Amino acid sequence: MPRAPKPSESNRLSDRASGNRADWLPWLLSIFVAGCAVFVLVKGVLPARTANSHLLEQVARLETAAQSASSERASLEQAKGHLLEQYSTAQAQLSSSNMERERERQARETARQDMSLTFAEQIAAGDLWLEQRGASADAGAGAAGLVIGIRDRVLFNGDHAEVTWKGRRLLKALAENLKHLPADQLYEIGAHFDASTSRTESKTKPRSRWEISARRAASVARYLEEDGGIAGAQLIAAGFSSYRPGTAASDAAGRRIEVVLLPRVWLPRAGMAAERR
Repeated sequence: MPRAPKPSESNRLSDRASGNRADWLPWLLSIFVAGCAVFVLVKGVLPARTANSHLLEQVARLETAAQSASSERASLEQAKGHLLEQYSTAQAQLSSSNMERERERQARETARQDMSLTFAEQIAAGDLWLEQRGASADAGAGAAGLVIGIRDRVLFNGDHAEVTWKGRRLLKALAENLKHLPADQLYEIGAHFDASTSRTESKTKPRSRWEISARRAASVARYLEEDGGIAGAQLIAAGFSSYRPGTAASDAAGRRIEVVLLPRVWLPRAGMAAERR
């Protein structure tokens, strides 16, 4: 029959079991706390750190974009400044061009008025006329611009191409009136010759209408330069034979000299060095 433990032994066994449980309890608590910490780290800290990293990258990209936008804005401001300067320059040039055109218009009007007074007798007799030919005029009538038309009998004898002494005086007076105009104004000297209206055409030495008209144009240009002081670079001599009928009345339309003030938009701006004598 087994022996029952004594009370003192039973207490010792109970104390030993309690002591063993007390020893494991801190370890269990430590494991539990560590597990909680790992859970919090996995579920909270690491994702937050990753999100923060993404936010920092976005902030860096935004800062780079802001710097680029600032640089582009500076470039745009600089371009705007250049455009404003160009606009101001263009406005100044336009204003200057308008003023220049107005001065030219006034100069042409002054020359026209002076010619109306200077050649009043010839105009009244129908030997000289002033005509403003527009760009929309019939192309066959000649170049556009102010036209000074002169009947051939005022400048030439018969079918000759040499300007008479009387004609030279008229050309010199004409040149004096033209000196109101800019020094780079171009003049087209057009000679028109219609042989059918000639009563003194030579039968022994017939010459073509081309030859007569060309020689007459060159002769008028020569005396405008030599006697009138118009620079040769401003003169264009052209013989038109009978292929450009005029717009004036009577037979002057067939046999005439036309001095045309060409529009200055035709002028070569570079290399034009005409000077008054």
